[in-house]
Amino acid sequence: MTQFTFRTPTARDADAIAETVAEGLAGYRVFTRAGWEPPSPDVPTARLEEPSRWSLLAEAAGEPAGHVAFMPAARH
Repeated sequence: MTQFTFRTPTARDADAIAETVAEGLAGYRVFTRAGWEPPSPDVPTARLEEPSRWSLLAEAAGEPAGHVAFMPAARH
């Protein structure tokens, strides 16, 4: 059974989070029109550390396994 650890991401995690977003979006090709390409993920490092944002990074064996983030709709 995979053991996960959880922590608050920092700006240093932006590249790893962008990679997991890109991997997830690539899976959309299965059900989208032929020739569709996913957008390039944009993970601004400053947003990861905004006080009004809540986020959590899951890791398995020290590698990113997933993430979640919430921010006020008025700021998005």
